[in-house]
Formats: sequence, C-alpha cells, structure tokens
Amino acid sequence: MNCVKCPDKSVINLAYGPIAYCKKHFNESIEQRFLKNIRKNNLIRKGEGIAIAFSGGKDSTALLYLLHKHFNKSNPLTAVMIDEGYTGYRDKSIQIGKKHLKKLKVPFIIKSFEKKFGFKMQDKLIELKKKKLGRNCSVCGTLRRALLNETALELNAGKLATGHNLDDECQSIMMNFFQNDFTRMARLGPKNSEETSAKLIPRIKPFYSIPAAEILAYCLVNKIKHYSSDCCPASSEVKRRFYKNKLNEFEERFPGTKFGILNFFEELKPLIKEKGEKNNAGNCISCSQPTKNLYCKKCLFLKKLAG
Repeated sequence: MNCVKCPDKSVINLAYGPIAYCKKHFNESIEQRFLKNIRKNNLIRKGEGIAIAFSGGKDSTALLYLLHKHFNKSNPLTAVMIDEGYTGYRDKSIQIGKKHLKKLKVPFIIKSFEKKFGFKMQDKLIELKKKKLGRNCSVCGTLRRALLNETALELNAGKLATGHNLDDECQSIMMNFFQNDFTRMARLGPKNSEETSAKLIPRIKPFYSIPAAEILAYCLVNKIKHYSSDCCPASSEVKRRFYKNKLNEFEERFPGTKFGILNFFEELKPLIKEKGEKNNAGNCISCSQPTKNLYCKKCLFLKKLAG
C-alpha cells in the first residue's frame, strides 16, 4: 500500500482512517498533532522551564525527543527520573534512559523512594496487603506523583510534562465513569488547569490525543530505542490493565473508538467541571502540600506504613 500523501510505500496503516503513511508523512502527522495539542491548549509558554517525567519507556522517550526538537532552544528542559526501587525493572529503564539524555545533552535528576521515603517499593508489597492500604499502583503512583511535583518545584519549572497518551486518557475516563467519580474526572484533560496552587506545578500531556500504538510506531520507525517492558512487575492485578485490554478489544473491532470516547468527554467537560468538587481547599498539616483533608494521600500512606 502506498502513502496517502505521496507515491512512496507506506510504513504504517491506520485502521481508523483508513490511512496509510510513508515514514516522512507519518512523522509529520505525529509532530503536527503534538504541536497542535500544545498550541490549542496553551501547554507551553516561551521561556518557561519544562520538567519532563522521564522513565525511558516509549512514551516518555518520544516526548523527550519531540520536546528537545521543538523547544530546546526556547525552553530549558530537565528530565526527572523516579526510582521506585524495583530491581530488574526500574534500574534497567533508567540505564537506557540515561543514554538518551546524555546523547541529547538534556540535564536530568534521579530521585529515589529509598532516599526520600526510606524504603524501596518492592520491599513494601507484602506490608501493603497486610495493612490493607490499597493496591500497589495506587500507593506507588501517589508517592511518585508527589516526588515528581516536589522535584519540579525545586527546579522552578513552569510545567511538568508527562507522556500520557490517548489510551491512558480513555482508560481514565472510563474508570472514573464506572466509579461515578466526578472529582477525578474533572481533573482529566491535556493539563490540570483546576489545580492553581503555587505548590502544584501544572502537569501537561502533549500526547493527549495520540494513540499509544502510534507513539510506539514513531519510536520504531525512527529507531529510537526505549525500555520495552510494558508493565511494572507489581502491577499484575491493577484495574487499569483490565480497562486497557477491553478498550483495545473495542478499538480492534470498531476502529476510532478511542477518538470517539475522547471527543465525547471533551463535549461533556464543562458539565463535569460544574459537578466535580473543587480541589485543594487547604494544605496538608504534615508537608503543606494542597489537599482537601488534614493529610495529603502521600503523608497518609507514609504514616500508615510507618505505623
């Protein structure tokens, strides 16, 4: 099959079009959507520092390359790598990620759970079950997000860029829908505009409307090496994986399903904002981070783990 824009042979065929692209026009398609997301949603202002949540996986690696290509001259970039403490998983992704960062000459910081919280996450998995503190991913994700935000504050960054893609967003939309969680659903979108506290760095998602499969294809077509393990070793029972598999089944049978979910959500977003509670009404009495309760989730988890 030939490219829809030129006589060259296609390197990717997208079922939801159907659309076929050669390497050149596929790259243009990814980059145009990446830049459109940034312009349309005012994600990046000229001159502000950008902290990049960087794991070495396909999404954050593609994000690193595109931010470096289009914004390195106008915006200071710093990658932030979080080591949760999973031997044989995170150490490998950090090793691969560091090679990209050194090649592009992008400065980076590595923050570890062990140094910040006094433990490796892999050593707390049994304790989490015994104390019924929630799923591994819920606790780990809360601590990781807190550490990313804290590091972005230290860097005086204007934004914290993450590699969340269309698939991630659709999974979150459906999870919150089935849980009737308007508060969390109101936070979804290309940036967390509802969180206006000076202690919360706005998070942005330049890949918000780009499918995960296309980001992977972008890395493969351009020979961008990345850590290819898709799942954390402690995430075998995570709820998100169930939604991921089901949405992929829908997409395979009905191409364009994920775009339909995102577009429907964007139409409803104004109504969801009205229904959702306002976030960050106060500050945590332990770490002063914004929260609606006496303690933020991070400090609650740490108190229970220490108890």
